[in-house]
Amino acid sequence: MSFFFKMISGVLKSKRFYITLAILILSMVFSWTAFRDDSVPLFEHDYMLAFVHGCHGWTTLLAILAPLLSAIPFAAQHVENYKSGTMKYIVCRMGERRYFNIMFFANICLTAITFIIGMGLFFLICVVLFSKNMDTDAFYGIVRVSTYAQIADISPVLYGVTLIAHCAFVASAFSSIGLALSFFIKNKFVAWISPFIISELMALFAMFINIVQLEPMSIFDVNRASDTTVLLVICYVLIIMISAYFLAKTKFIRAMRKDEGI
Repeated sequence: MSFFFKMISGVLKSKRFYITLAILILSMVFSWTAFRDDSVPLFEHDYMLAFVHGCHGWTTLLAILAPLLSAIPFAAQHVENYKSGTMKYIVCRMGERRYFNIMFFANICLTAITFIIGMGLFFLICVVLFSKNMDTDAFYGIVRVSTYAQIADISPVLYGVTLIAHCAFVASAFSSIGLALSFFIKNKFVAWISPFIISELMALFAMFINIVQLEPMSIFDVNRASDTTVLLVICYVLIIMISAYFLAKTKFIRAMRKDEGI
């Protein structure tokens, strides 16, 4: 088994992966209960409304916690490798550039996997437990300003799948920030918390220049700002990922050349 897949499988068996999944699902359950109509019996609620309420809305916990949850599974792995001494052995075997690339892209994959599994499980829970009789007027009333409203017109289920893929994609950008900073500051707490702090600073900047579409939560929650486009989301995420990649790689290569990393 290659080093890349060993890293992936190791994290998928770890406690922090399952803790992240649990928090992710519970955050969506909490958000759904905030919108729940108490006049309707619990299991007579519409399964698609339950799902979108868990993901959308100004009070949703998922959009708030996403930067933090995205970093927990893997963003601090380089710090752990460095402090345990395994990084020196791995770099000697495969080279610094390959080591960095594996760390960076494994982080993206694991973040995406975490959100796909977590949100996918919540979607399945909604399908199994709640009514299959959709209130289409209420559903389209919620998603009419969504970036993917046209997909919702095709199929509500396809909209749900698209929403899961979207959140996994954006969350990977958040976690890239944490991993990148771990090459500058070798501290696990910094790797975990920095995506949340930076996303808050980016939100303040977006509000300062009065462009809500650039707020990280508006990029993650596609129902928050009506003018958010798919092109904006893709460019936003790619700029963050590419910036994180080159800044971290430059720092790591320079450190290795000076023997700082070893």
